Amino acid sequence: MSNGGIIGPVNDPTPDSLTAGNKTSTDVLTLLKSLKTNGVASGVWNMNDVYNSVKNSTWVNLLANAIAQAGGTETINSLSMGSYDYTYYNNSQTVSSFTNSDWFTTTADSRSALIYINGSLTINSGQTFTPSNRKLFTAIFISGDLIVNGTLTMNSRGANHSSGGSNISSNNIKIATGTFGAVTDPQVPSSGGSGGSGSTGGAGNAGSAGTSGGTGGGGAGSINNGASSSGNGASGSSFSGGPGGGEGNGVGGTVTSGTPNGGVGGNGAGNASHSAGTGNPGGSDGGGGGAFQPGGSGTGGVLFIFVRGNLSGSGTISGNGLQNTGGPGSAYGGSSGGGSVTILYNGTDTSSYTLQANGGTNGGYGDGGAGTARKLSGSGI
Repeated sequence: MSNGGIIGPVNDPTPDSLTAGNKTSTDVLTLLKSLKTNGVASGVWNMNDVYNSVKNSTWVNLLANAIAQAGGTETINSLSMGSYDYTYYNNSQTVSSFTNSDWFTTTADSRSALIYINGSLTINSGQTFTPSNRKLFTAIFISGDLIVNGTLTMNSRGANHSSGGSNISSNNIKIATGTFGAVTDPQVPSSGGSGGSGSTGGAGNAGSAGTSGGTGGGGAGSINNGASSSGNGASGSSFSGGPGGGEGNGVGGTVTSGTPNGGVGGNGAGNASHSAGTGNPGGSDGGGGGAFQPGGSGTGGVLFIFVRGNLSGSGTISGNGLQNTGGPGSAYGGSSGGGSVTILYNGTDTSSYTLQANGGTNGGYGDGGAGTARKLSGSGI
């Protein structure tokens, strides 16, 4: 390679690179940014040097996309967070026809999804950007702007990390270090809102709302026609809104509560029409002989978005729980709690997003508690 008359050795650039594998970091933002190591092009460069480096794919920033790859384990603020998958795009992305495999693996419950976009992300109207399978959380880093006119969501994608699922402990998730908005070191706490307590008659009690970044608790099942109990909702966790409890309607069978840590919804039972609670998956028939409706499948999921640039658009960003629509007659198991959605951004905000982490609602019959949905401005992203 000619140095074109420049005195001294030919410069050798170091291209950008991706570094996956097991990760240990202080917070989610730092971990996500550590996927990419910036290259170096020091010294004086002439046009021949630049041309030949680009031609030979050795120039800084010539980094190939890496789509839906398995990474390794992740430890955040000295706490285990299971494993992660990652996707990297080295340019701006516009979603005009969403395809799951362009962004996510199909592994459920045991992994988070890390997405790094070296540019802006645009989600067009009519498009829904969501993983097809449950995730511990989804975290997206955007070096440019975020423009959402469609839907970016973790609705019903909370992870089952109970002993019957991925068996990963609920731990505080430190999202970033510093002050964003009025929040210092934003996080998702290990314990979200409490689940609704089983009813002594009539509609089940609602789950409690999550606070300070927390997810919502699951609703309790209803109780009718002489049933002795209904199932409690489960508390929200760091990776999921709480599942709902099962309904007791009449005598016979066994009603159960929602399973903690985003697990199975509670079983419904009785010799009258009864419904199970919503969870991952919904609950089953606890017996008694009455007509039965299984609980819905899904809890509110957890979503982090880090934007170095600006926010715009009029779409929806959400992590809602799931309504339990009930069963035959007036059978109602509890609905699941909402998740946790946090957007951190450096630039300006001209958006009019609908920002949600609602619990599933069913007319006051064991509604799930709301989770957290917030936009926080700051610096250092």
